[in-house]
Amino acid sequence: MNTSPAPTSAPPASAEPIIIERKNVLRERVGGSLDDGLAHRAEASVNNLSGNFTQWLEETVTHLLDARQAMGASPINRQTGSALYTAVLETKSLGETYGYPLVSRFSHSLARLLVKLPEDKNAPCQLVDAHIDAIRAVLRTGMTMANDPVGVALASELEQQVAALLG
Repeated sequence: MNTSPAPTSAPPASAEPIIIERKNVLRERVGGSLDDGLAHRAEASVNNLSGNFTQWLEETVTHLLDARQAMGASPINRQTGSALYTAVLETKSLGETYGYPLVSRFSHSLARLLVKLPEDKNAPCQLVDAHIDAIRAVLRTGMTMANDPVGVALASELEQQVAALLG
């Protein structure tokens, strides 16, 4: 039996980063330099579209409400709530983008409830519905301030209930 230590491999050579430099062809593809007016025209276009933001968000919230109503009285859990989860993610992403940060906050709380809910638990229908009702109330009242006292108090309460349920 050989008692000599096992041969060791040579330490790895220090890994040198590989830097790949490519010619920037963006200007050529665009057709030269960008003029300053382009940014101003783009901003004006967004401002023109902003009049539609509330309507578009209302349509998204309608999809959320439809997904909830399609579930009826059936238990809301990770298996049955996938369509509801998809709809709430869309609402969450558009809320702040369209100027309704509390819609995103309520949606985030509901999404957290749906995704972190243990496999063997059902979400209380009243808690899910309270989130959806809060989202609808924000749109109905035109609550666009993230620090609206009533909205913040309601969001805090719903978030606490979700946290308590999830443990």
